[in-house]
Amino acid sequence: MVPSWPSGYIALDWVEGIEARYQYNSLDEFSVLQVLKYIALMNAKTFDQKQLEDVFPLNIRESMDGKFINSKNNAERLDKYLERCPERKDQIEIFKNFSKIYDEPEKVQRLRAALAYNKKALTHGDLTQQNVFWRRDSSGNLGLVAIHDWQATHFGNPLADLARFLGIALSPNELKDNINHYLEFYFKEFTSNLPEEIKNPWQDLEDFISCFEQMFCLVTTSLISILISFGPLVTRTAEETEKPAREKEFNEKVDSIADYLQKCIEKWFHSNK
Repeated sequence: MVPSWPSGYIALDWVEGIEARYQYNSLDEFSVLQVLKYIALMNAKTFDQKQLEDVFPLNIRESMDGKFINSKNNAERLDKYLERCPERKDQIEIFKNFSKIYDEPEKVQRLRAALAYNKKALTHGDLTQQNVFWRRDSSGNLGLVAIHDWQATHFGNPLADLARFLGIALSPNELKDNINHYLEFYFKEFTSNLPEEIKNPWQDLEDFISCFEQMFCLVTTSLISILISFGPLVTRTAEETEKPAREKEFNEKVDSIADYLQKCIEKWFHSNK
């Protein structure tokens, strides 16, 4: 008998040959690059294809964010982070201050669009490692089989998917020291797959990284507070004996996201300190 779990994600463990990865898991370089290669191809082939945009007229992610994310509820969730990490009080105040931008959803939408120079591509809308089917190859590498959970797919800025995925999938050390390696890989893949008649919106890698860092602020200031509020549920997929270790891994990941987020906010949104 299959046990009853609060999430359908656990069903992945019951599919033969498929492995699941959750928010407390970090992916290695091989696995991350597999996902980046896939989404770079999808983004490039659908980029600025206005005839396709009519198929997905609604930006579900922005619509949801506009309704449910604001400075008040974001601050309330961040207070839970403060309870766990009182030494991060100044950092959390930076996030709360930046959260005021969510009270102007139209402004957020304009900023997000401008970071791709008002061009759009097909995006997933909720890209994380747990929304991927994984399978190990003969060498033991964890490879992408397929991406699932597409109900939030829309035409929008592909940097939003990238910010969400890399923030959660990378290990704390990789996020801190090596994120530009992954951004460069995506940028090269995206550029090489663009149709000849479509112009790359980003002038060069430096421009692309600067736009990504700003998008990371817009996406992750709300995402980190949601991760914190869901913290007790995150380890539900782990064996009982593994839960303390998985909770520790998850908390370390949240802390690393917070550190990178603070760096990006202070770099690009000085007035929001």
